[in-house]
Amino acid sequence: MIDPRWQELCIESTGVAQESTLEVVDGKVDEIKLKTDLIPATPASVGSAMTLTSAYDAAKTPLQSSDISVSSADSANNVDIVDVIGNKSDTFMGTSIVALVKQNSVAISNINTLPIADAVTNSIIRDVIGNKSDTTSGTSIVALLKQALAKIIGAAGIAVPTKNSTDNVDIVDVIGNKTDDEDGNSIYSKLYVLSDHAHGVQLCKPTLAGGITVTAAAGAWALSAAYTVLFATNEVNAPFDIHQIHVGTFTANDVYQLELYSGANGAEVLAAQVRFSRTNNTNPGSILPCITPLFPANTQIKAKLASAAGSSSCNFSVLYHKY
Repeated sequence: MIDPRWQELCIESTGVAQESTLEVVDGKVDEIKLKTDLIPATPASVGSAMTLTSAYDAAKTPLQSSDISVSSADSANNVDIVDVIGNKSDTFMGTSIVALVKQNSVAISNINTLPIADAVTNSIIRDVIGNKSDTTSGTSIVALLKQALAKIIGAAGIAVPTKNSTDNVDIVDVIGNKTDDEDGNSIYSKLYVLSDHAHGVQLCKPTLAGGITVTAAAGAWALSAAYTVLFATNEVNAPFDIHQIHVGTFTANDVYQLELYSGANGAEVLAAQVRFSRTNNTNPGSILPCITPLFPANTQIKAKLASAAGSSSCNFSVLYHKY
């Protein structure tokens, strides 16, 4: 026989289990209902076309010009994109893109507008650049360049000066003329002399004859009492200079100094000094450099000699160049 107390305990346990199972089932039923409520009352058949909502149709329609209105002219609003873009009527006083473009257009227009000749205004870049018609009286870049050019080429322009011009006003006077020669003092004249001196024909005096003998005065380093004439007045009918001295024979072993002079009698001017020596007759025939000024045509050239021992003599020739 079953104990009544045990029987009562089994009945209570069975009731609790049944109640718990019902709660689980109710939860599942609620979940199913939530999903089935989404199913249309009359679902489409298999293969039927999908019907879209009006909201979708509106979303796929292209934006129409009537959908966006422009902002008012020179609007200070900054809310929508139309405020940033602006209005065609915006002035250059506004802040929209249209207004900013107009501002730059005005600035560019002002730059490209030519100022009047020799304008004194100094507001925008065009005033600084100037006008092609600006004169040397203006202050623009064009005017300043014309001023500089006038200083370079002078009032006479860029025409070459006359042959051997003595003018010294414009830069062309300094440069010279292609016909300038040894009588001029332009840059061209100086270059002409250098070129002719280096490449012109060298001449000898005396030529095809014995040399010129000069005797030193008695006493150490005493110059000859009288001059010895090398070139007589009017002998050389063109400007000339002396290149070298050829020393031929000596009368004694000695140290010598030959001096050349130019000018008329009584007005002689030192033109060159040449030092040489003779030891045991080992150096006859020496050619020595002798640099002189450029002498005018018809100039008289004379010589004197001195020696360490005195009273010695030497025989020499002159190598020279005519221009």
